[in-house]
Amino acid sequence: MLLAGVTACLVAFAATPVVLAGLRARAVLDPVTERSSHDVPTVRGGGLAVVIAVLAAAAALAVTGRGGPQAGAVVAVAAFGAVGLAEDLVGVPVLPRFGLQMLAAGLAVGLALSHVGWLPGLPVAVGVLVIVASMLWVTAFVNIFNFMDGVNGISAAQALVAGTAYVAVGVFDHRPELRVGGLLAAASAVGFAPWNFPRARIFLGDVGSHAFGGLLGVLALGAALDARAGEAAVAPLVLYLADTSVTLVRRITAGEQWHRPHRTHTYQRLTVAGWSHERVTCTFGALALITAGLGLVAEHSPPAPRALADLAIVLVVLGYLALPAVVAGRRRAAAAARAGGAAGATSPAAVPAAPTRPPTPPAQRVAPHADEIADPAGR
Repeated sequence: MLLAGVTACLVAFAATPVVLAGLRARAVLDPVTERSSHDVPTVRGGGLAVVIAVLAAAAALAVTGRGGPQAGAVVAVAAFGAVGLAEDLVGVPVLPRFGLQMLAAGLAVGLALSHVGWLPGLPVAVGVLVIVASMLWVTAFVNIFNFMDGVNGISAAQALVAGTAYVAVGVFDHRPELRVGGLLAAASAVGFAPWNFPRARIFLGDVGSHAFGGLLGVLALGAALDARAGEAAVAPLVLYLADTSVTLVRRITAGEQWHRPHRTHTYQRLTVAGWSHERVTCTFGALALITAGLGLVAEHSPPAPRALADLAIVLVVLGYLALPAVVAGRRRAAAAARAGGAAGATSPAAVPAAPTRPPTPPAQRVAPHADEIADPAGR
């Protein structure tokens, strides 16, 4: 398994500058729009290096005969990556893109579910429902991952944390396909990250967000279909899910055109409130690591501690969603304090008065004595 991780990491790191040069030559740039958190056009499509890295690592494992990730995970990376690459290079209208995403999901889910032993025993209608729901889940998460890929390093952080969490689930639950698939996600994210964080020389682009989203969506599906996994399947992705869901509901209820580009995701509002990309990504990564860890704790705990771990996950999510309001409030309070201090420093009451001479009392007017009354004529 170490071979897979090393291969994915090194190939992603080495392939990214090559991909960068090729895409720059084709002028494949992400322009600055109202949704952007960057202020200069930047090359997009760096996720092609991630696709190459995952496929190279899977091929290395297959050649050495050491076992590999679930076929559905590999197909998810390749098929969704192809859809995303087409979007990066030429653009694909919404409905055809959704159709291609569902086709990719069908291929990946079909292979992933072929390993689920209890599925053939279900009634046909229920089995079809499970397959369709699984396809919709993977497609939805691909788009969620794409929506959330908006500041430097955040998606690499999500892939690193979630991939590591699924490695842990695979180890604890004896699921080799989760171990290897999670390792490929985490290692390729580490290899790509130096080119995207803290300064973004290249963006993942749709090819990267589609590939990572498809891979993690299939891994989460595989973990969730095992009754032992429970919270550990969803907890690594819960911040991406919560941010997108809450933002979508808020925009719809506000009567906004929810499908239009915007900057109102929680992570985007943090940058608007003054946080740097580095601070947003590091904070997100730390909170994602906490929720993933709590999911593992919940999976292996008796009912009472499990309930406490679940409650802690909810509180972490709520805290993350509330962060922009807290940061903006503190910023306004600090600005008001500075303004008040500046006004106080220049107010007349604050300027020391110049020392003044005591007022001279008016001369006392005394009536003249009768002897001192002179003759008007001088006599």
